[in-house]
Amino acid sequence: MNAPDQTRRFGPDTPIILLGVAMLGCILLAGYLVVADPQFRAVRLLNSAYKIIALAASEAPGADSLALAAADGMIASLDPYSQYLPPDRWEVMREETEGVYCGIGVEMVILDGTVTVVSPIQGSPAHRAGMRAGDRIVSIDGESATDITSMEAAERIRGPQGSTVVLGVERPGVEHLLLIGLQRDEVLVRPVSIAGTTADGIGYIRLTRFSAGAADLLDSILQDFVAAGSTGWIMDLRGNPGGLLDEAAAVAGCFLPEGTPVCETRGRRRFSSFTTVSLGRPISTEIPVVALIDEGSASASEIVAAALTDYKRGVIIGRRSFGKGLVQSFFTLGERYALQMTTGRYFTPGGYTFYHSYKNLEDDTSGQQQDRAEDGGLIPHLTVENTGSSIMETELMQNGAFLNCLAGHSDLVDQCSFEELWDGFAAEIRQTDLKYQTPLEFAFAQAESTALRSPAAAAWGQVFARLKSPLATEHDGEYATAETRLKTRLAESILLFGVEPGGQCLSRYLELDPDTKVALEVLRDRGRYDALRNNPIVP
Repeated sequence: MNAPDQTRRFGPDTPIILLGVAMLGCILLAGYLVVADPQFRAVRLLNSAYKIIALAASEAPGADSLALAAADGMIASLDPYSQYLPPDRWEVMREETEGVYCGIGVEMVILDGTVTVVSPIQGSPAHRAGMRAGDRIVSIDGESATDITSMEAAERIRGPQGSTVVLGVERPGVEHLLLIGLQRDEVLVRPVSIAGTTADGIGYIRLTRFSAGAADLLDSILQDFVAAGSTGWIMDLRGNPGGLLDEAAAVAGCFLPEGTPVCETRGRRRFSSFTTVSLGRPISTEIPVVALIDEGSASASEIVAAALTDYKRGVIIGRRSFGKGLVQSFFTLGERYALQMTTGRYFTPGGYTFYHSYKNLEDDTSGQQQDRAEDGGLIPHLTVENTGSSIMETELMQNGAFLNCLAGHSDLVDQCSFEELWDGFAAEIRQTDLKYQTPLEFAFAQAESTALRSPAAAAWGQVFARLKSPLATEHDGEYATAETRLKTRLAESILLFGVEPGGQCLSRYLELDPDTKVALEVLRDRGRYDALRNNPIVP
């Protein structure tokens, strides 16, 4: 008799059981991986905080307000340029991109907890009042503006057309606080604010923003310059805060062969990394070009300027640019909300980035080595010292003196010479009761105030009384110091807001303004231009 078979046999349901065990194992493993994932833990922490606040807060918050506050907080922790956009701010952002909106017209970011001006938009209330790159807005309508988000700053600064906002501004080089009253108005972002040629054929274009249509307008103007026999071009990017990347590629395409790499975008995700090439056929690849940059030139302005110098296509003159080499992308949250978020960095054709950390590749011949990583910005071939606006100029701009002069003599602008217009303007401002203080007057007032509170106040009073006579001479001498800059501002105001598009005032402005004056000198000396273009590192 055969021994019984001791081999364990599986029944017909065995495969199903094994499959179930395998699936259970996979589920448990997936659950473990999810729980162990840092992102899951963060979301669970956020959900726990939400439940506690919703249940225990002294006043019941709305679910939407909690969620939106969380989104705002998360985006604010990234960098100064990332921001959460509620419906009204999202609408403003779209309007600014399209080129028309209502406000004071200033590009700003939060740096070190303070609202900082990147650049005022030319022709805007902020520009007419003399605001400039680097101004720090510390109060809005008398209330502190420190440690607020860019969204909060925008909401407090914006308002109905015709209403007024008073900004407390700290300006580098000015010891006292500036109080600037601005009347909100419709802001028209004109891609090109000034264009014209000099008698010897040098074309000047002030490109104010890379908004829609900027490249087409630039293309048309450059073609007119070529038809008129232009011998050189000045592209003024000072105060240009940037704009659309496609417009920057098309602007670069006016000077570089079609399809030339203009910049590389690098991000963590595949969709954030790509190369942008020049668009359209160039107007000329030979006519000398000088690009002007300054502290208010940012983003797309820096991309175009860097491309010109990396390919030795042009010369950069001015001052170190702002240094906004970050890629901004928009993500919608539902139908009404959005996030503006930094998703990468721009790298120029020379292989360097102009924001925060700078890494020059071995084959980088651009000469854009930075002194310190935190400096940022592009270094020009030639740096022109910026003496800054005088206190007299600042007060005249805040009071609208230049625009008032044009409004009062609009019938004479196209009939009189610039010198005749200047003589009339100078006579008017000499009769104006200006309340500016020179730096010496400001220090004198502080010292006098302190001395008059001391036990020897009477003796100190006699000392300060004797000093007031030379102080008055110092005050009157401010006019002589400011005269050249005041002439420059008058010529610029006529070009921006007057009836004359160029001609005599354009030539006078280009000769008076320090940056354009140097640009003209370089373009009129081809040997010097070629030397700078081919050897960007200036000893």
